[in-house]
Amino acid sequence: MNSLAVILGRRRQGKSTLALALAAARSKSVFVFDVNAQYRSIPAFPIDEETITEAMSRTEGCLLAFRPDPGTLTDSWHAFAEILWRWEDYALILDEASEFQGAGWRDEWLDRFLRQAPDSVHIIMTTHRVVDFAKLSRALSSDVFIFQTRQQSDIAMLSSEFPGLSADVIPNLPAYHVLHHWVDYGGIGRNNLWDKPGEWYLDISAAAGAGAGYRRATAGNAA
Repeated sequence: MNSLAVILGRRRQGKSTLALALAAARSKSVFVFDVNAQYRSIPAFPIDEETITEAMSRTEGCLLAFRPDPGTLTDSWHAFAEILWRWEDYALILDEASEFQGAGWRDEWLDRFLRQAPDSVHIIMTTHRVVDFAKLSRALSSDVFIFQTRQQSDIAMLSSEFPGLSADVIPNLPAYHVLHHWVDYGGIGRNNLWDKPGEWYLDISAAAGAGAGYRRATAGNAA
């Protein structure tokens, strides 16, 4: 069963490291579309079919980061998405996902991934505020991870769209603590407070090496 995890939080709360930990738990092959170079310790690779084909052929899995030039963000994402769409069995981290959606609009390739991705494809999206996400992203999410926020408009939206969410704890979450919310069978909202960051924290620099349960693919030339 595929999953869509939405991670919300201000800068330096731990969104990127949590995204990598979730991706690694879901698949041995992880692709990061790294809009703002949050995963700087992971070498960047060119967006081309040869690189992704080589990576997906590795039985031990892979960890690849793709960093688009800001001036070609949309074109780079579309080229990347079109190639990746042909594959299955991986996790995709879309960092700063608000670049590809907003109130009332969604990028066409993001829409395709949200609606039609195979069961073996897991998507993890990060952004600062829930209002930055398209309604479809919120509606289709299987898991929502929320770091501290005191934005009342965000808390109100979360409360209205995610029944059973423990919204009262969100304004007072300590640094690096996160509320995990999901909807269980029967439509019952469940909450779990992740208050031990050391249990989920995954060092990005360590993951970029040979550790963390997978090896970095070396296909192509580093960009």
